[in-house]
Amino acid sequence: MSFKRDAPSSPTPKPQAAIEPFDGKQFIQAVDDLRVGNRKIVLCGVAFTKPQSLRAIVTDAARRLS
Repeated sequence: MSFKRDAPSSPTPKPQAAIEPFDGKQFIQAVDDLRVGNRKIVLCGVAFTKPQSLRAIVTDAARRLS
């Protein structure tokens, strides 16, 4: 006995992200809240795992180095 299978459906293509340069003043609100101009910069795979008591110190250091 043979069964006829439906043809596999092709995956829906994902939309392409447009990569365009931009500029502006860098602003560090917190270690995990970086902005350039009006754009929020998300660092994928980066998390602040240090004790919360160090958050202000690390944020201040990032501001000085930018």
